[in-house]
Amino acid sequence: MTQEWAPSFWGRKLTRSPNWRLSLDDLELSLRLDGRIHAIHVQNEMAYRVNSGVLWTDITFYPGQELETKVDGLPNVNGAALTQALNAALAEHRVRREVTFLQVEYQLIDQWIKHKTDTEQSAIQERRWLTAEIQQAVIAARPLIDAKDIRTRLGDPVVAARLGARAKDLKQALLLFEMDPQPMWDALNAAHTERELKDCKDVLSRVESKPLTEDQARAVICFDNRVQVVASAGSGKTSTMIAKAAYAIHRGFVAPDRIVLLAFNKQAAQELKARAAKSFERLGMTGVAVEASTFHALGLSIIGKATGEKPDIPDWATDTAGGLRMLTQIIDRLKSSSPVFRGQWDLFRFVFGKDLPALGSQGAVDTWDAQGKAFLRTAKGELVKSQEEAMIANWLFYNGVEYLYEQPYGHRTADADHRQYKPDFYYPSVDLYHEHFALDARGQPPTHFENYLQGVQWKRQLHRANATSLFETTSHGLRNGNDFQRLAAELTSRGIVLAPNPDRELPNGGPKPLEPAELTGLVGSLSICHC
Repeated sequence: MTQEWAPSFWGRKLTRSPNWRLSLDDLELSLRLDGRIHAIHVQNEMAYRVNSGVLWTDITFYPGQELETKVDGLPNVNGAALTQALNAALAEHRVRREVTFLQVEYQLIDQWIKHKTDTEQSAIQERRWLTAEIQQAVIAARPLIDAKDIRTRLGDPVVAARLGARAKDLKQALLLFEMDPQPMWDALNAAHTERELKDCKDVLSRVESKPLTEDQARAVICFDNRVQVVASAGSGKTSTMIAKAAYAIHRGFVAPDRIVLLAFNKQAAQELKARAAKSFERLGMTGVAVEASTFHALGLSIIGKATGEKPDIPDWATDTAGGLRMLTQIIDRLKSSSPVFRGQWDLFRFVFGKDLPALGSQGAVDTWDAQGKAFLRTAKGELVKSQEEAMIANWLFYNGVEYLYEQPYGHRTADADHRQYKPDFYYPSVDLYHEHFALDARGQPPTHFENYLQGVQWKRQLHRANATSLFETTSHGLRNGNDFQRLAAELTSRGIVLAPNPDRELPNGGPKPLEPAELTGLVGSLSICHC
């Protein structure tokens, strides 16, 4: 329903106001004046002002701006009705915003719960161990949800009523979302173990000359991707190892030609191969064989298959100085022959050459301000608050991306609880904001970061409310390298051309990247192996 207001006859005469008409259609406020229409969304409260005088109410659009437009002559009684209508529209806007926010949050929660449930059901149906990697992937996919904030919003009866049945669904989803999944996953793996002990009893009892003990059998069935069996000499570790290979083949988890049994010396490797062959024969696995080798033999074999020639160990490999000279030559050849390698080499020197501190720690400090607050200096010469932010800034500078650090947000946000919002990075050419959050693989901040998630949610909601584009990175994504790939894809998709240049002039005395010789020495130190 459209509501309209206009000046009275005497209001126009006495205030000398031009003829005008103001309408409120849903959440849009429109002023018709001199054949033109000025339209403003009611949420943009800084763009209009309603002022009640002695007899008449005046309305100003864009106060204090070049486009300021003021009309007058509205009787105060009608002005009071206008103010009431605007307040009602603002309240409606708030309710709609809350409802939209809760609907989005519910969708995120529901999708994750379905993903988690599907993952669990697949493991059950396929009779698989729910590995730590799978569990971590599910946790990593868990959205950042502030359950307390959601419940507070649901406490508004108007919002809850507008949501209808979805309000109850959201409350139930929250309970499932907040449950610690680990006990459930432990129970699934425990149930899987009991099933496999029963269903594969024949294999587990006959794979060796004597039936496996229960501890050995459970170690065999535990098919996580990283399993360590700690036991004393003569307790049956070799039997467990061979049984695990037989079990994997029997259950179809791994093909025989994808299995390698590794030992520390040649004699132990030969024993492994012989015992494995007897076990497969005992189980009736005709024609089944697996490879058994030492660590060194496996390495030489891989090199031989890859190059067509099994190598000898050169003299320089056992000489530190000679090894460093050879490594320098290899790196120089790779830089000359491979643009990809050169790019990665320069990127490491420029961006990744400084160790990241523990999550939540600032790392090495370059300077302090007058209040004693610590900062780090970027290649661009500006000061940032953390080593992770410095890494992002250096990556942007290396790639020639124009950005602004902690510039005020384009919408006014300062209120009783918040200062004016300053996003970490802003890309003016594509109108994109970028926030970097100190969150781990589980989407959780360091324990000493109080109320951090509330701030994350506030920023996200702010961008949604103002329809501004937000790109996010996290500490976890930065440390595994995925977020730099995502950032590159996001910027290029918006038309920004990345121009990597390790020789770009450093302004304002920015810190120099690692010298090539320094990085070569670092690679050499990491390559040393004591076998």
